[in-house]
Amino acid sequence: MKKLFKTYPVQRQFVLSLMLSLLIFFITQSCKSPTAPKQNNPPDTTSHNYTFVQYTFGGLSGSSYFKDVVIVNDSNIWAVGQIYSNDSIYNAVHWNGHQWALLQIQFYTFCGQKSTGAYQANTVLALSDTEIWIASNNSEIATWNNIKQTGITCLPVSVTSMYLVNSNSVFTVGAIGQTGLYRNGVWQKITSGTTIDLRDVWGSSDGKTMWACGYSNDNGQSILLKYTGTSWQTIWQSHPFALPYGGLITSLWGEKNLYLVGTDGVYKQDIEGKDSVTHLFSLANFPYRIKGSAENNIAFVGDGAMVYHYNGSTWKLINQSTQDQPLYSVAVSTNLIIAVGSDYTAFPNKALIYFGIRN
Repeated sequence: MKKLFKTYPVQRQFVLSLMLSLLIFFITQSCKSPTAPKQNNPPDTTSHNYTFVQYTFGGLSGSSYFKDVVIVNDSNIWAVGQIYSNDSIYNAVHWNGHQWALLQIQFYTFCGQKSTGAYQANTVLALSDTEIWIASNNSEIATWNNIKQTGITCLPVSVTSMYLVNSNSVFTVGAIGQTGLYRNGVWQKITSGTTIDLRDVWGSSDGKTMWACGYSNDNGQSILLKYTGTSWQTIWQSHPFALPYGGLITSLWGEKNLYLVGTDGVYKQDIEGKDSVTHLFSLANFPYRIKGSAENNIAFVGDGAMVYHYNGSTWKLINQSTQDQPLYSVAVSTNLIIAVGSDYTAFPNKALIYFGIRN
């Protein structure tokens, strides 16, 4: 044996080293904390922390208000409606990143004739950074290329809200149940099956599933419609109260989930309509419009300068006022919430903007 060890010193050293390494390995492993099981990540959230600044316009010789707003980017924002200023009547304002400019978007006095004026604008849509559509209260759309107005188009339907699928496909809804579709340069009217005033339209990103909602002030009826590629179908109608949505549905928005607001509160369902409807919470004020930039960055607005924000986890009331300041529409980007409406604390009332910047 002595001869063996003298003949193979390297093998002996190797065996001893291996045994020592194994002993150290087992000791260190026994001291380690057990591996935690994998957890499902919570939804990404965005901050509720916004600072709001008020801007008012008009309020001279006539009622002033904004009906809609769109954020193209942080230095390209449009709000439309009707503004009675001290020198003239306007129907739009544009934000260039530093200040607001009053604009007179021209619409036909009678569709197709030469006479034009800055008549009330109902809604605004950005097809791109350089193509803006503004719809009038008289079935017309004016186009703007971010420098000047480029045309006026007469439509077969009235328009209170527009949804952009892509630059070649736009859905519209309007008064007395009117719905329209712009596809590849051609406008067509689509039968909705209702005469209830439609207030909002939204859908899936591919445009295969569309939703529309609205209500009529004269009879208190409300309706929810779904479009699946061929026609509109009535999914729900109140007379004047019916489950699961309760009273009136005023607006909707979604990506994977569809969020609806109305007189009975806030609801959530699958955007394809496959899942059951969930009532999230009730509201103290009347809601007018809900919009978002992502599933974790949604806002809706209403009476009393109400602004609610959803960050993917919780809903929070981030702005309100005891004054008579209804907010009729809202636009949301990553760091901005722009809410528009009217300020009735002045007479005549002024067009109102709440400009919210995430802190």
